[in-house]
Amino acid sequence: MPRIVPLLLAALIQIVSAQVVVAEIHFADMVRAIQLGGTERMMVFALSDPGLPPAARAMRARILHGMGVRARAGTITRHSLRAAPVLTWDSNINGGYGNSEFIYAGLPFAIGKKYQAASGVLIGGRADGALRMALGGGTGLTLLANADAAWAPEHDMSKLSVGISACAHHMFSHASWGYGCLDGTWRRIDLGDSRRHGARLGLNHIFFSGIGIHELTVELQHNWHAASIPYRQDVASLSLTSALAGGHALLAGAGIGGGVEQANVMRERLWIGMGIMLAGRPASVTLGAQRNRGGEFLGQALEKHIRSASLSYRVRDDIGLSIYGAKTDSNIAFHDDSQIGLNIDWRFGVR
Repeated sequence: MPRIVPLLLAALIQIVSAQVVVAEIHFADMVRAIQLGGTERMMVFALSDPGLPPAARAMRARILHGMGVRARAGTITRHSLRAAPVLTWDSNINGGYGNSEFIYAGLPFAIGKKYQAASGVLIGGRADGALRMALGGGTGLTLLANADAAWAPEHDMSKLSVGISACAHHMFSHASWGYGCLDGTWRRIDLGDSRRHGARLGLNHIFFSGIGIHELTVELQHNWHAASIPYRQDVASLSLTSALAGGHALLAGAGIGGGVEQANVMRERLWIGMGIMLAGRPASVTLGAQRNRGGEFLGQALEKHIRSASLSYRVRDDIGLSIYGAKTDSNIAFHDDSQIGLNIDWRFGVR
């Protein structure tokens, strides 16, 4: 028996060593998955394991400082400004209808060419900026702004858009966070302007399972829309972001919107997406299904079922490709539609 003891000890050491190596591999895969499709909060949680080396705690401290959560109040912890050219193909540049005629009381009617969807290439530029600041007490502030301007030479049409947001996020613990945001968007296309501004409140909770690290988010929104028909709408959503041990990222969610009598709006929405490494570069696919209700057309209540899909692939760190498609089926044939878009995304840092 004494001779067996050293052999058992050696075997036990080999098993434990192998388990440590496997754990390190799984942890590295999850970190890559977080970088692929996760959040900074998930990275903070992953780096909070007490068994990790001091270098991991130092990295966590840098992330929290950059978020403005662990810094002296008033300190600007991060800022950026980027500019890039715009090159896209859009199947509906002007926001027009996908069909050119409809039937009413058995008679055919045609709409003017101006109100029909125009497709083509858009060229232009975009800029976006970000600033993060510490507010003290475990709370950080994130300010974001972006602007896009593009022109379709084939139709002599332009698209302009501006967006701004201010979000305060608070860390209750490394696993639990809360946030509140104010944001707004403005868009001008050939057929008119639209504006939206809103307020959001949400809670995030991060947890670990045998297959990875997950972040559960619950959010409530109230949006004011100013377009041809002004309206307000409340939206509630629940989403789960997962960084899986195999090095993949997964996102799934559901949203419910309040009813608006005078406008056709989102009432139910489901989405699921996955991020993977393809040929050594990040890639993602997202599928969505949405049902719109509200409003009417020629006295008939309007409903729409929208299915969408998007694919993206980052060719280089500064260049990405994405394609988007959506199919709308309505209870009124005139509102049936198909849209597709192709975009080349450049990332150039200015400062």
